Amino acid sequence: MSKARIAITMGDPAGIGPEICLDLLNDPEISDLCSPIVFGDSSVLRSCAEKTNKSSDYIEISENQIEDTSKNGIFDLGLMNLDELNPGTADANTGRATYGHVTSAIDACLRNKVDAVVTCPANKEALQAGGVSQPGHTEIFAELTSTEKFCMAFFSDEISCSLVTVHCGYSEVTDLLSVERIHDVISLTQKAHQQLL
Repeated sequence: MSKARIAITMGDPAGIGPEICLDLLNDPEISDLCSPIVFGDSSVLRSCAEKTNKSSDYIEISENQIEDTSKNGIFDLGLMNLDELNPGTADANTGRATYGHVTSAIDACLRNKVDAVVTCPANKEALQAGGVSQPGHTEIFAELTSTEKFCMAFFSDEISCSLVTVHCGYSEVTDLLSVERIHDVISLTQKAHQQLL
């Protein structure tokens, strides 16, 4: 049985995402479990490796190799100009790059080139500055998969949790709560548990 091909989005290029990606690409336990493929920018990953003294021993994977690869690597989307990147400072450029990484990974999953998508952190303000209308990953996934009923959920061996509201201020929560929404989240959570367990 072949290992699962997992697309890992780089997250905001100015944030912690590139460092997380390097750690994942170099982790033998991850390599035993799956074939991680970073959807991001190779120049950002190389720069991060140099600044953090982390290994950059990974391959660049072409679009044609995504579904066949058994090696850890990066699918270089070339969306971020390294000269415009200021680590620690997210902006419109990093927001657009983040969105491009996520949408490319979702597209690869919908076309069965990868088995799943894992996302590194996005900066909500950068997404907004970059012209992205959705406030976060959850809503981007829902829109690109034409999913009407969805929720953010967390699963672990110890606890599972689904959120009724996400990506909103506390002052908005009461307006977003309804019996119907709570029922929908309970139903979605039950279905997810049945599929996962």
